[in-house]
Amino acid sequence: MAVSAFQKGNLSKAIKSWNKVVNNKAIGDKIKAKAYLGIGFAHSKEDKFKNALNSFNLALSKFRQINDKKSQVETLGIIGGLYFRNNFIKEAITAYEAGLYLARQIKNKEMEADILGDIGSIFDYLDKYDEAIDFFSRSLKLYRKMPKNKGKRGEARALSDLGLAFYHVNKLTEARSLLEKAVRQMKKHNNKKGEANCNATLGDIYLELGQTDFAEKYYKRALKYFQAHKSIFGIINVEIGFGKILFEKEEFVTAKEKFEKTLDLATKTKYSKLMASSLLYLAKIYDKLGNSKEAENCTTKANKILKELGIKIK
Repeated sequence: MAVSAFQKGNLSKAIKSWNKVVNNKAIGDKIKAKAYLGIGFAHSKEDKFKNALNSFNLALSKFRQINDKKSQVETLGIIGGLYFRNNFIKEAITAYEAGLYLARQIKNKEMEADILGDIGSIFDYLDKYDEAIDFFSRSLKLYRKMPKNKGKRGEARALSDLGLAFYHVNKLTEARSLLEKAVRQMKKHNNKKGEANCNATLGDIYLELGQTDFAEKYYKRALKYFQAHKSIFGIINVEIGFGKILFEKEEFVTAKEKFEKTLDLATKTKYSKLMASSLLYLAKIYDKLGNSKEAENCTTKANKILKELGIKIK
């Protein structure tokens, strides 16, 4: 009943049903732990961070009581992801490292590779690209050692992550090659989300290469998926790309309107790095429009955000 209600979007009914499970003394700890996970996912969908975290930690506690290390790894990965999405970076790394330790203890290479990729994503987010590339490369190496039917999905993700990191260090040829390989594998496995993320980065790469027509084509492919699935982060990221195209075409007034919209949406959804990106481009636009005071104001705000995230502005 809980799962059915959750799938239909009736989160309050789902939580109520799962609570009946955890409060039933006749039910075993493993089932209760899974119910706590369900409650956590429901709270997460409602953007109730503290409630979600509390439920996931209760699930983790139950899995520890029954010494289910595989489920502990999975739960620590979920907790790490929750922290990361809410910009608790240190806590996210701590959770992932705990999961990585257990994954190695139980010699689960797939889970180890998954978590290496998760940690790499945090370093990539923090613009610590050498560390990110190291973690992504280790993840890819593990996936490639697995049987083909088991490691290919993970390999596609690792190729995508590595391609993104190489893009960030301006190795555009290597990045494009990795991402194109990732897209081919994702199409085979019908991984539409991963494909959309790759298309967004390919748009960024073609923009860097000065090929705005190709950039726009890839952005549109990515945006179609993100809008259909209401992926706010993806939408903002691609819209920033469209803003960059307008900037390159010297359509500064239209670009300014675009970045004001992305800044507003990023602020409402608390995507700090996307806020900073929007502000930095607004600073460039104000500079072009001859408004040095507003350009400096935007740069100062961006610097403050990046400093809080531990990122040094270039």
